[in-house]
Amino acid sequence: MKLPHLSPLVFAKRILNKTDNHSEVLCEFDQKPTFGMFVEAAAQATASFFQEDRYKLGFLVNATNIELLSKIVEYKYIVKLDLQIKFDNLVKYSFEIMSFETKTATLKGELTIAFQE
Repeated sequence: MKLPHLSPLVFAKRILNKTDNHSEVLCEFDQKPTFGMFVEAAAQATASFFQEDRYKLGFLVNATNIELLSKIVEYKYIVKLDLQIKFDNLVKYSFEIMSFETKTATLKGELTIAFQE
């Protein structure tokens, strides 16, 4: 994935599945992830919608309705994103983060990204 981040802040590793309005991205962490790390991973995963297009720089402008659904125990997760609303350069996504091993939902929420034109 094309990201302007350097290790150890690159959490989004590869696209597992993608349609026009849905994406699933494998994310890995070097340590047990925090809420902030999960939100950053979800924000990085939004780049999956632009892999065929030209490179776009995005900025997280809002994260809401973040809810912990189960205990954080692993280092590898799947971020599922659904595009909710697109208005000019602002895009709102809902996301769910699932355990890679057990497929258990761990965290969910919404985020808004402003993409640079």
